[in-house]
Amino acid sequence: HPQYTTHCLKKLDSPVVPVLMGYRVPRNDSEIVELKYAVVILSLFKPWSNIKLSPLKSLNTTWLDALNEFPPSMSPEHSRTMLNMQLLYQT
Repeated sequence: HPQYTTHCLKKLDSPVVPVLMGYRVPRNDSEIVELKYAVVILSLFKPWSNIKLSPLKSLNTTWLDALNEFPPSMSPEHSRTMLNMQLLYQT
């Protein structure tokens, strides 16, 4: 692999939870932050890379369209996690 001298992959022994630093996950019921919500949710839950074969969204797709296309492939666990994130705004 061309990056073998600069990159490595390590399997973690224990699971970890990614944490967004600096701000909460945006609300999913506010038109003002819907674009930010789409970017954050896709970044956290959609498998992606910077390689052209697996981008976060295609060039001709909006962030909102990419988010709307994503749920059919999402696991039930991820769906529950997304709903739980929104519960923070209801308390």
